[in-house]
Amino acid sequence: MTDLPIIVKGIMSVRDAKLAVKHNVPAIVLSNHGGRQLDGASSALEIAIKIYKKAPDVFKKTKVYAGGSARYGTDVLKLLALGVKAVGLGRPFMYSNVLGEEGVGRAIELLKREIVVDGANLGLGDIKDIDTRYVSALLGSKFAGLWSG
Repeated sequence: MTDLPIIVKGIMSVRDAKLAVKHNVPAIVLSNHGGRQLDGASSALEIAIKIYKKAPDVFKKTKVYAGGSARYGTDVLKLLALGVKAVGLGRPFMYSNVLGEEGVGRAIELLKREIVVDGANLGLGDIKDIDTRYVSALLGSKFAGLWSG
């Protein structure tokens, strides 16, 4: 019905990601829509880990983005390390907006600093160099079973 490229948002499974690739979708967004519908729904990070483990070619065949589930610099780095091209940021800016433009500006500065400091602590000289070599260090014990198991 259209010649426009379609980006599919709401990918929550390996199966859906593979279907999007099969239908030549140029990009997908891993998103549980803020967990508003199902509070136990997998996060974009959990979905990205599963896709990377079961169908890593998805990251090569289409652009993968993450919805607004990132809160901290390490969240951004984890997703980028798995191959996600861009990470949405929602709540930090929604909450900081209570303080207006100054609050949003401060939230941006804090997040930028977290990304730089956390990246430096990983040994990254340039964020463009991040890849799956850094995943284990970033995930820690919370996701260790999902990553290794």
